[in-house]
Amino acid sequence: MKSYKQRTLDAQLDLIRRYKKNDPPGTCPFCEIYDGGWSCRGCFMCRTNGYNSGCLDFESFVESKDMSYTCYTEKQRLTRANFHRKVRKILLKRPAKYFTPKGWKYLNIPKEW
Repeated sequence: MKSYKQRTLDAQLDLIRRYKKNDPPGTCPFCEIYDGGWSCRGCFMCRTNGYNSGCLDFESFVESKDMSYTCYTEKQRLTRANFHRKVRKILLKRPAKYFTPKGWKYLNIPKEW
C-alpha cells in the first residue's frame, strides 16, 4: 500500500489535471485519504488547529469552497491548478512522517501566492 505522502502527491497531480480540464472532483481527494470530515490531521489542507476541513474553508487555499462546482471561469480553475503545482514543490521536500496524524504541522501558504 502506498504511503500517505505518495497518495497525497498522486491525488494532487490528478486534481491539477482535473482543474485544467474543468472536471473538478465531487469530493475532496485529500478527504478520501485523510478520513475527511473533522479529523483531517496529516492533510496539508487542514486548518491551523489541525482539525476541520481545510479544503472547504481553508485560510490559504485559493477559492476552495465547493470543489465540485464546474462553472468556474478558466482563470479560477487555472489559479487553483497553479496553487497546487506550487504547493507540490513544497510537499515533495517534506518527509513522509509529515503526512500522518502524528506528524501534522500547519502549512502556512498565503492567499496571494
